[in-house]
Amino acid sequence: MDGNDNKTFAGDGTSGIDVYWGQLEVRNAPTSPIWTNGSTETRQSDNIRVLADGWQNRRQASVFVEMSVKAGGDSSDNVLTLGAGRGNERMVLSKEGQIYVTTPEGNSFNGNSYNLDLHPGVTRYALSYEEAGPMHVTIDNGANSRSPGAISNKYLEVTRMTLGTQHTSATDVINGYIRRVHYYPFMMNLADLEALQ
Repeated sequence: MDGNDNKTFAGDGTSGIDVYWGQLEVRNAPTSPIWTNGSTETRQSDNIRVLADGWQNRRQASVFVEMSVKAGGDSSDNVLTLGAGRGNERMVLSKEGQIYVTTPEGNSFNGNSYNLDLHPGVTRYALSYEEAGPMHVTIDNGANSRSPGAISNKYLEVTRMTLGTQHTSATDVINGYIRRVHYYPFMMNLADLEALQ
């Protein structure tokens, strides 16, 4: 959205998306500073997502998420989902330590183990990747970084980004709040990713 509330603003070709200290909500789990029990929550919430437009480079991306989750979260919490590609493939990053590409039916193509190590305090999490190319992941500005092997032969065109859950399911939603989100339509190297504040 531009300064005139035009919701069709396509961007300037280089800028990313920055959501800062908003009252963001994902599915049925409000991402506010008030912890919830999920099952007792009755109000509907917004599904935070980014849809592809002409300014996005759909074959590579960098994402920075700053969040706090209750008691460090559950092992099955989904942090971020990117997709869908030519076959509606999607990349899911979960608390249980996996970065994997899957079909809408949930069939996992390829996975890389990575311990997200979320904690009750603020956690900064960042990822960058290029389709069929390299990938970088870092926690808390380089406190724990890794460059897993490329996920090849997978079409990870970024046409949608969902925070706190998967595209097609409201299960395993994070219970916490999101402080900031940055999305960049290009792949950052690891040093630049670690330097994001």
